[in-house]
Amino acid sequence: MEKQVIAERVRSAREWRGWSQTELARRAEIHPVVLNRLEKKHKAGVQAETIRRLALALQVSADYLLGITQTLARWHETEPLSDTTPVPSPPRPRRRTAAAVS
Repeated sequence: MEKQVIAERVRSAREWRGWSQTELARRAEIHPVVLNRLEKKHKAGVQAETIRRLALALQVSADYLLGITQTLARWHETEPLSDTTPVPSPPRPRRRTAAAVS
């Protein structure tokens, strides 16, 4: 039942936003095939990170996607819209200097 609830909730929230699967996948930074399989109930399990990304992109609570709450609430009115987890910057390439030729 869990995958049915998640699939139905993701689809209803996506349609509520008026987004295609491709648009939601882009915004959530997940592969479109993962989203398609999730919505079609072909995916056996969903990783917590995927649920977090979908909830942030759709601006709904993870509780809604998991079927814990029943309301497609506008939780973002009281919560920050963006994830506050710091993202490390990629390492900068080191500049190489040629050794002095004597």
